[in-house]
Amino acid sequence: MLDNVVQMLTQGVTFLGGVLIVFGLINLGMTIKDGMQGGGGQLAGAIAMIVGGAIVVGAAVYFGSLDTSWTGAAAMTVNTYTVAPMDSQLDVAASSFHLIA
Repeated sequence: MLDNVVQMLTQGVTFLGGVLIVFGLINLGMTIKDGMQGGGGQLAGAIAMIVGGAIVVGAAVYFGSLDTSWTGAAAMTVNTYTVAPMDSQLDVAASSFHLIA
């Protein structure tokens, strides 16, 4: 279960980092197209957005590579209950023990 959570978070954060990179590249292209009239501030902002997106993607990849194998030994007890259709008495079946791997 933790593996699924880590995988979903990794995919989401990687997507957001990719969005930052794309918007940074668009900002960089528009800054270059305009001939850098605003000085170096717009150029620095575009480069910072690209670098920030790359850092977010790198962090997501590292987060996805973390070892979560220690959670494989979790155990769960399941109780099965059956209700008789005619006399409505509760019949408790034997508890079963499932190992989640």
